[in-house]
Amino acid sequence: MIRMRREAAKVLAAACLPLLGMTAGCDGQPTEPTRQPLALQSLHIGEAERGGQTLENLWLEAGGALLITAYATDPATISDRTHLEFEVTTNAGEREVITVRQGLCGDGKQGSELHICRRFGVTMNNGVDVRTLLPNLRHHSQAVLSRVVAGGQYGTIEVPNGNLAAVMSTVKQWSGVQSVWLDQVAGPDVLGWEPTQHLRGAMPLVYAEPTANDGTVQVRPGDVLIVNYVQPDGTILSTSIDIPEPVN
Repeated sequence: MIRMRREAAKVLAAACLPLLGMTAGCDGQPTEPTRQPLALQSLHIGEAERGGQTLENLWLEAGGALLITAYATDPATISDRTHLEFEVTTNAGEREVITVRQGLCGDGKQGSELHICRRFGVTMNNGVDVRTLLPNLRHHSQAVLSRVVAGGQYGTIEVPNGNLAAVMSTVKQWSGVQSVWLDQVAGPDVLGWEPTQHLRGAMPLVYAEPTANDGTVQVRPGDVLIVNYVQPDGTILSTSIDIPEPVN
């Protein structure tokens, strides 16, 4: 997918409009969730459009993220009310439950840019590394740094449960931040095809001894991380990845 940057001033108008015949809810705005299971076609650790099965920024000891992407058998069954629970475990005893929700928001029309739900980008001032935001993010439980780009000049931040516009406004005020922007996705006029609605979820991930059910995935080199989802027919859709050594 092609991504483009936009300033945060456009955020408040960005969500809550139909997307490909579905309702695209506001990022972080309250909706009445439905936890009815959906039939899934595929499940990926990491960004599926980037090949899948890659953990993001494992070298960020206090700011890595486990990203999960899933595609429904029928994308039209996904809405802003969809909340699915996936079990995350390791062979070392870690266990967490991550909520996976609608992945694309907006409809690509004027005032409603098509973008990745609950994620935004950050541009830092010259010479300032995005990882300097980690101390603030540790105290901002609604957000987690998920990617570092261009040696730290840019990064992406996931907001799994909070209000996207509010978190963007807060981060924009932090020292060293030049701008914040929606993580946009090109529409069919650029791609030549309709982007597929999907499901996404994120949770903080760190290298540490496992502590189950604390809202952070703890892993160690050599662990096997497993993600399971129970399909409506009772079968289990599963994927896994071996945890590598952290990159310094």
